[in-house]
Amino acid sequence: MLVVIMLVGVFSIAPMSASAVVGETFDENGVSYEVVSESLLAKTVKVKGYNGDNENVVIPAKVENNEIEYTVEEIAASAFINNTTIKTITLNKGLKTIGASAFNGCTNLNTVTFNSDASVGLMVFGRCNSLTDVYCCGCSPSFSNVPFTFVGLNVENITFHVYEGSSLIEWITVNGFKLTVEQTETEPTTEPEPTETSPTEPVTTDPDTSIFKWKVIDIGDNAKAVQITGLKDGYTNMENITISSEINDKPVIAIGDNAFSDLRLKSVVIPASVQLISNKAFYDCRYLKSVTFEPESQLNSIEVDAFAITSGQGGDNLPTITLPASLKNLAYHAFYGRSGLGMIYIESQDVVFGDPRGKEIFGTFDEDGRGSSTVKLYGYEGSTTDEYATEVGHIFRVINLDTTLLQKACEEAKAKEKSAYTDDSYADLKSALTAASKMLNNKEARQADVDSAADALNDALNKLVPIGGNETTSPTESSEYVDVLIGDTNGDGRI
Repeated sequence: MLVVIMLVGVFSIAPMSASAVVGETFDENGVSYEVVSESLLAKTVKVKGYNGDNENVVIPAKVENNEIEYTVEEIAASAFINNTTIKTITLNKGLKTIGASAFNGCTNLNTVTFNSDASVGLMVFGRCNSLTDVYCCGCSPSFSNVPFTFVGLNVENITFHVYEGSSLIEWITVNGFKLTVEQTETEPTTEPEPTETSPTEPVTTDPDTSIFKWKVIDIGDNAKAVQITGLKDGYTNMENITISSEINDKPVIAIGDNAFSDLRLKSVVIPASVQLISNKAFYDCRYLKSVTFEPESQLNSIEVDAFAITSGQGGDNLPTITLPASLKNLAYHAFYGRSGLGMIYIESQDVVFGDPRGKEIFGTFDEDGRGSSTVKLYGYEGSTTDEYATEVGHIFRVINLDTTLLQKACEEAKAKEKSAYTDDSYADLKSALTAASKMLNNKEARQADVDSAADALNDALNKLVPIGGNETTSPTESSEYVDVLIGDTNGDGRI
């Protein structure tokens, strides 16, 4: 959920609650969920399993955890496998995928109700020996292979209930299922489905002088914002673009899926208001040489393949990029295939790198999962960037080294004249100065290394021995010594 505060006509957007980590799990009504996406516009989970004792299970369209609402889009493979408690299962309207063997071996399952055009994997209902009724309520789920999806079952014992005009009627008949055609949409569902509002193109009488395609999105508390979806016809050959921070007095907070994919862009400036760069937003933009984030950027997440390119021409066109301090999530393959991207400055200290699909993000990776050693990640010492570079094999360089004391010591050492000091002490100083100078030029140095070099050089400075300083006695001391020897007892200078 997001709050929008308007001050003197300027929008400021801030998240209301902390995001979960992709891959985190939680339970609700006996159903186990795993967070799949935590992006601004796509907070989704998948069903991982079931540990409840309810005979009638409903997979909801939405589920809430820690005051964050997620869309349930997937049931993972084998999620309910061999469960003997469940008798009915109702599947929500937003469900997209049911993994292989999801309900395999649920021997007491007798009724399945679909409310979405979900893709149904292999052996999903295998060995569900009690299955007699499948309701398709205004939808047409896709079954990959009937013999394997319903493996071990006699399909003549299963009745599909569909509505008049359903595209499934022919498929049901051809595959030998029983068929019941309903005249009205009376659904055997145990949960009223919530009304879902999808982002739509803006309805406005305001003039739109933008060169961008866009749509209005709901960001909570009756507030609206804009998602960029592409360039308007007639502008797709532009090479240099600056994305607007507002359109029709609404803040631009997201760049949508495939918004600028496969265009001939050479440079892009992204406004501070943008919080999300979605999947493949700049995918295969082979001529892209410069990506600039405006100061005080609110960017939170860069999604899968956002700036990636496929193999071929253009991999070396984008040599460097600076990612803002606000960044929290950098998804799988975000910059994959860009072999020339050698310097990445990451100003955030706590970026989450990758997701359940993997941690391959920059350049290319070998078959052992090691990243290119030509990729240099610049970040703060001890940050997640530091940890990530070490984990995957990229070079890490510190961007916040404090060399003030070392530089000061070097300047002092260079000012010393060799002729004024003993050979040994000056040789020690020269050696420490050489090491300190190398440290100042060491791009892979850590703060401890810099501090150690400064201490060594200051120690050598303190141990310099002036010529004649400790090896001669003062004239006064010498005269007094002679007087004692020759017998000047009254101190008048005469013997």
